[in-house]
Amino acid sequence: MKRFRYVHESTDQEVLLEPIEGGYRATLEGRSLEFSTVDGVAILKGRNLPYRVYHDGQRVWVWLAGRVHSFEPVSTTARRTQGAVGAGGGDVVKASMPGKILELRVAPGQTVEAGQVVVVMESMKMELTIASPRNGVIAKVACQAGEMVGLGAELVRLEAEDD
Repeated sequence: MKRFRYVHESTDQEVLLEPIEGGYRATLEGRSLEFSTVDGVAILKGRNLPYRVYHDGQRVWVWLAGRVHSFEPVSTTARRTQGAVGAGGGDVVKASMPGKILELRVAPGQTVEAGQVVVVMESMKMELTIASPRNGVIAKVACQAGEMVGLGAELVRLEAEDD
């Protein structure tokens, strides 16, 4: 069994990775997920779910069940200032993978809640939903439907939080 310490959605977490027949078992926050390394199918609560993995340096992006999760070693994250990526924390919501913007679900001045979908995009022939990292008010929408965006591109900016 391998142990990794990763930052996942702006928090430092431990991921356990254990080889099993035909794939691996990953354990995060006490929840286990078995997945095959051959056919791109994860087994979660008895359901087969397609998944994709993308590596960008030491960062690993996992698309599973319409959501994107990013993981990177704690030491990498500690060396730089981190804004939001996808569902992370902060004032800027960034593209968690390169792709095409399919739908904007917010407009400047609109109030949003943490976890509310703000952008729908397509990447690697899969639809991804990008959520607001916190409650707030949309200050700026920096993309438009049909636009191609790169990894980390600013999609939406929230008004700064009051201190």
